[in-house]
Amino acid sequence: MSKARGKLYYIERLRQEHPTLAQDVDDGKANLWEALDVTGIKPRAKTLNKLKREWKHASADDKADFLAWVKKRHSRKTAGSAPSTLKGATSKRIVDADHRLLPSVKKEIADIMNRRNITTGVVAEECGFNSLDASIGRALSRDHRLREAVINALSVWLVKHR
Repeated sequence: MSKARGKLYYIERLRQEHPTLAQDVDDGKANLWEALDVTGIKPRAKTLNKLKREWKHASADDKADFLAWVKKRHSRKTAGSAPSTLKGATSKRIVDADHRLLPSVKKEIADIMNRRNITTGVVAEECGFNSLDASIGRALSRDHRLREAVINALSVWLVKHR
């Protein structure tokens, strides 16, 4: 069973680990919970995690109603508007439902990088991001999730460099 931690615990931990930010919170210049989220001491619950948690407790009828709603809402989009698909000759998905690169896409990116003798920093730069943005590298090597903007840019990059 996890230990219950209250506001005082988090204030004290913020003071120990990030004294200048804690002072800003004390002075009213920063919000405590935002400071805890930014520092990683107590990240805010992500909406997807909340949905997954609620899904476990939903009845079969609620799940069916929700899936029907998603299907109806999703059908309004045009086929080419799906952000996680490659545009061009195919409509191949590049990420799974959790926004992680598919293994075949990882291999394709690695092949392009090897052929062009470039690093993930160059890929990030060519996609319009800072060369120090590690999100693409983490997605390739550690199976991290990608932001929607990175997925869209990477989709275009893949079509361009095939």
